[in-house]
Amino acid sequence: MRNRTETSINTIWKMDSRTAFYMSLSILAPLGVGLYKYKEIVRIYRPLILLLLAGLVNELICYPLNNNAVPNNIYLIVEYLLFCWQFKNWGNILKNKNLFYALTISLLIVWVIENIFMGRINMYSPIFCVSYCVALVLLAVNQLNWIIINDRNEILKNPIFLICIDVIFFSPIELWLKYSMISLQTIPSDNIYSASKPTSMYFSIFY
Repeated sequence: MRNRTETSINTIWKMDSRTAFYMSLSILAPLGVGLYKYKEIVRIYRPLILLLLAGLVNELICYPLNNNAVPNNIYLIVEYLLFCWQFKNWGNILKNKNLFYALTISLLIVWVIENIFMGRINMYSPIFCVSYCVALVLLAVNQLNWIIINDRNEILKNPIFLICIDVIFFSPIELWLKYSMISLQTIPSDNIYSASKPTSMYFSIFY
């Protein structure tokens, strides 16, 4: 079973790193459009543009580094906070300020404890990654339930619905890839950016 899993993961990752990097830069297309029309974009969607910009910056910083765990760990907490801001803007579960601050601060504390006090800033941070993935998926599921109940007729035309589906689909896959590649020693634990590159590349193309 282990050999079969390892074969599947290696198949996913049989791609020249430079090619994967260039393909991941497909994020430039939606980012360019978003920045050009930033003032015209409805305010509640603007955190998504900042998410794309943060993703691009992280791609450029991590690509030439051998140990890219530090910038990637910093990017993950920035990404999480931006996602929380985005869900707050959509005005469903995180419209309650107390809940919003509780969710953001609690995972920020988890990140600080694991990366700073436990000294894992230079390697893969599984506790925060799992907590982040669970929180993000639950937020997306909650948002989907609200849309299904309140906007059933136009559901396929609702961009929030499509974004939530994307989050629910890609977040667990990215987490699984990171854990599997590192546990099977396909990549070192300090190269977590490489572990997430296939998923982030497909996400940027999809987005």
